[in-house]
Amino acid sequence: AVLTKTSALILLPILLFVFIKDKKWKELGIFSLISVITFYILFPAMWVESIQVVQKILGSLLGAVSEDVRTDLIFPLLVSFYYVIILAFRLSPITFILFIVALWKLRNSKDFNIHILLFSIFFYYVFLTLASQKIDRYIISFIPLILLLIASTRFPKIVYIIPLVFLAYVALTCYPVYSAYYSPIFGGTKQALKLGLYDNSGEYFSQAATYLNEKGRGKNVYVPDNIESFSYYYKGNLQGQFNEDTDYIVRSLYMDRNEFIETRCSSVEKSYGTYVDVVRVYSCK
Repeated sequence: AVLTKTSALILLPILLFVFIKDKKWKELGIFSLISVITFYILFPAMWVESIQVVQKILGSLLGAVSEDVRTDLIFPLLVSFYYVIILAFRLSPITFILFIVALWKLRNSKDFNIHILLFSIFFYYVFLTLASQKIDRYIISFIPLILLLIASTRFPKIVYIIPLVFLAYVALTCYPVYSAYYSPIFGGTKQALKLGLYDNSGEYFSQAATYLNEKGRGKNVYVPDNIESFSYYYKGNLQGQFNEDTDYIVRSLYMDRNEFIETRCSSVEKSYGTYVDVVRVYSCK
């Protein structure tokens, strides 16, 4: 994993925790030696400039913490609690509540496996919170740990059926774009937009492109925001800028664009979104 992406080193403290807490010093030494040798052999640049390569790796890790990418777009008071809030918006309300209850019920547990799960969640949260780059998809690393923690807690069996019912509800209301889900319990997409948390990674652009493909390939379309997500699906003419030949404009909401402002073409011909419009097709003629 480290050979593929250096940020996988985030796992290292968790592995060290497992070895040290269980006092497996010999195993720790063997693991460390094999890891270093394997990394060296499979990374040819290490054969030539080992010191420079290590410096660049450390630099990239430190850069992930120091380089500000999206923090300035988030409501300032929420930065330290960003991943708690994202989990609240992205998990089902039932799963989120069960997670909170599980943390409380297992707070005094002496089970080594529970300690590993709790330490992993704590370390991931601290590391990702200290990093300036706040991206919602990073919560994926929490989800298996959260589910394992819930599964390790004794709840009545009926409790485990409730999330499946909610999953069916989400499947019906968010079809066919499930990644657009934001928990309606916490205000859904509308509230995520207000808080500067909404992240459109291409949702609904394929639907807009499919709709415009039906208009024929001779139409000129201008997409000022996230054109890459649209261009994969659209078969007509894409414009780099708006001009008098533009037939349609496709606009989308984002964390720094929480409302539609389109003065050049005000006629909304088609809109897409769950709970609230997040992508609109404007007709210019």
